[in-house]
Amino acid sequence: MEDFDLKWDRYYIENVKIEEYGFAEFISKTLLRVKTDKKTDLIQEGLTIPVKINGKTYRCYVKEITDRKIDFVFLDWFEDINFIKQNIKYLKNYKTSKLHTITEKDLDSVNISSDFINLINLLSEVDDPNTDAESLAFIINLIPILKNKVIETANSVSQGAVEEIKDLPTAISRIGLEKLKKLVFQYFELFITTYKSPIENFESFNQMNLTKVELFKKIPPFISFQPRKKAGLLLLLFEFVSSAVNLFVKKDENYAKLLKNTVNFYSYPIRIYEKVLFGEDFLTYNEIFLNRKFKILIDVNDSYKLAHLLLNPHLNLKSEPFNLSNRNLKRAYLYYLIFLGINYLVYNDKKSGYILYNRLRRFGMSLNDVVDFLNEVVFFVNKILSALKIKPFLRTPSPVNYTLNCKKTLISNLNNFKTNQDK
Repeated sequence: MEDFDLKWDRYYIENVKIEEYGFAEFISKTLLRVKTDKKTDLIQEGLTIPVKINGKTYRCYVKEITDRKIDFVFLDWFEDINFIKQNIKYLKNYKTSKLHTITEKDLDSVNISSDFINLINLLSEVDDPNTDAESLAFIINLIPILKNKVIETANSVSQGAVEEIKDLPTAISRIGLEKLKKLVFQYFELFITTYKSPIENFESFNQMNLTKVELFKKIPPFISFQPRKKAGLLLLLFEFVSSAVNLFVKKDENYAKLLKNTVNFYSYPIRIYEKVLFGEDFLTYNEIFLNRKFKILIDVNDSYKLAHLLLNPHLNLKSEPFNLSNRNLKRAYLYYLIFLGINYLVYNDKKSGYILYNRLRRFGMSLNDVVDFLNEVVFFVNKILSALKIKPFLRTPSPVNYTLNCKKTLISNLNNFKTNQDK
């Protein structure tokens, strides 16, 4: 089979007949899928044939034929923008029913773990160049495990302690800020790797969080972005810990069943499903939640929403003003790459993997460099998982070749919901 550099910017179109073959299901720069009622004898896989679209003939390679579809590959990219605009299929028929109402009282009822609050304060403080031992000691005192570790390290032989140190400020001064940072991040990784998922049946919750942290550390240098504080990372960790999504899960059983991994959660159909159920989607409610409970993350949240827009360009965001600073745009791209990385490395979503490989190669990496980079992420995540005996471990990634099947699980659930609602 020939090797093609396929692009996954597919658009679903409706009522467009491709002469002799059937109706087009979707089209992209490189791919055309035609729906058929039966397997055709007119053409064979592996042939290059002419296909007429909108009055123009394109040379196409016949990639696959089944009883229900024919997949063509354009030998020259299909870039008829007007054709796509005129024929694109939108999800038109859904109602923002507000089957469940989210009230201010509901938003206030979402619990924010005191452990996470202490972690936020500590990560922000330890990153502050103007911090001092007293400020750090005040926060570390609230985290007994870390406090004991700092004092134990200060009293270790390697620190050359003459007499036993018992108070925290002295211990911090003795070991120095750099050593303290290492201890803080060791505790941080332990905390998120052993934190119990608040969402029942969410797959590989700890592996997902740990992968977020590792990607957050390793990707920024490639986009000339250095997070000054860890608020950006904490927003990612809050997605499933303390956010509006917890309300959605509690209020609707079907939504809870759908929310099994980030492949579903980061998808466009689930944003529609949220609007059908709650009147607005997670991105809107989470901003309201942050405004009420966590204003420190509001500016970061603009980057988070923009990252969702990068992942799903057809997403409809509310027309509120965005902070489009250079820093926020770089952070949005960082989030976007992290979304792809989690979907691929943790949940083996090949579409995300294919896009991620191509995005990383834009940084000047060769294919081998990309493989080495992702292997390094997997190695560090598995090292921590192994030390804590938490399974499953992440698989070693390999380059994604060319093919994906379009899974319509979420769309099917949405259609089933709509049918039941109409009844």
